[in-house]
Amino acid sequence: MPPARNGPVRERLLHAAMELFATRGYAATSIREIVGAVGVTKPVLYYHFQSKEGLYLALVEELRRAVEGTLAGSLSGPGTARERLVRLFGAMFGLFEAHQSSVRFVNAAYWGPGEGAPAVDFEVIHHRFVSTVERVVAQGMAAGEFRRARTHDAAHALLAVVSYCMDLSLAYPALSPGWAGVLRMLDLVFAGIAPGKPARRRTSP
Repeated sequence: MPPARNGPVRERLLHAAMELFATRGYAATSIREIVGAVGVTKPVLYYHFQSKEGLYLALVEELRRAVEGTLAGSLSGPGTARERLVRLFGAMFGLFEAHQSSVRFVNAAYWGPGEGAPAVDFEVIHHRFVSTVERVVAQGMAAGEFRRARTHDAAHALLAVVSYCMDLSLAYPALSPGWAGVLRMLDLVFAGIAPGKPARRRTSP
C-alpha cells in the first residue's frame, strides 16, 4: 500500500490520489489536485501513470499485492489451523490499522457510485481472502481441531468478528477494541467450533 508522504514521488502520488479518491470521489478529483498535494507537475504524473485512470488502476494493484502478500506471508509458517488463522487475522488487522485510508478508498470505490472510475472487480480480492480462511478452517475440521460444521458458516463467523472490529475502528475510533479485543472475540468463536458435542439448537425464543 502507498507509504508515507515523504517517500518516492510515485508512492506519494499514489498516497495523495488514494486519500482524494476516498474523500472526494473519482470524478470530483482532478489531476491538478493530486499533483498539487504532492508538489509536482502534471507531466510527472503522466510519466508514472499516463493518466488519472492509470493512477487509479495502479492504486488498486498496489492494494491487491498488499493483500496477497499478507495472505501468503501469514500462512507460510507452521502451526495449527487456529494458530495460522490468528496469525492471518492479526496480519490483516495490522495492515488495516496502518493503512485505514486505503480501506476507506476501497469502501468508497466498492460501495459508492462509480462516477466514471475504471471498472475494477474488487470481489477478486475479497474472494481470495474469504476462500483462504475457508480452506484453513476446512483443514482444521479434517484434522479434528474444529468440530464438523459447515465450513462456510464457521469461516464467516470468524470473518464477521474481524470485519465488525474494522468497521467500528473506522466509524468510531474511540470504541476500537484493538487487536487484543479482536483476539478475545475470536476466542469465543473458536470455543464455539471446538471439538465436542455441538450446542443444542433452540427452536423458540
